[in-house]
Amino acid sequence: SLGELEKDPQRFSQAVEAYNQALEVYTRESAPEDWVSTQYNLGVALSSLGELEKDSQRFSQAVEAYNQALEVYTRESAPEDWARTQRSLGIVLIRWGEVEETPQRLEQAVKVFKQVLEVHTRESALEDWEATNFLLELANSKLNEYAVTP
Repeated sequence: SLGELEKDPQRFSQAVEAYNQALEVYTRESAPEDWVSTQYNLGVALSSLGELEKDSQRFSQAVEAYNQALEVYTRESAPEDWARTQRSLGIVLIRWGEVEETPQRLEQAVKVFKQVLEVHTRESALEDWEATNFLLELANSKLNEYAVTP
């Protein structure tokens, strides 16, 4: 929270270190709920750090943390947590695509957001549906910037 407030990469680095230390105690086997929430929060911190530093490696690490969380937060067993994590993953992919200035990450983000919309429908979760549609439109808009015109 201090990192967000102060826009200070050092605060996010401290958070990443703390989450990594927590993951030495919270294992997927011994404390699955603590482990998965720590993985998710690690992804958030790495994503924020990547954005501040414009660092592809941090985005890659954030994607890995979210993918780890998605091994527990499955669409079948925890659809809301799955959708929230997927949406966060999509946001990282947009940011990473902007930093790399390549369309591949944006294409991945579009795919992720479309999957989220299968869970967050207009009827079941209007606000989440609207937020995800906004992100989908953003990813498509940025992807269109890379479209080659003959």
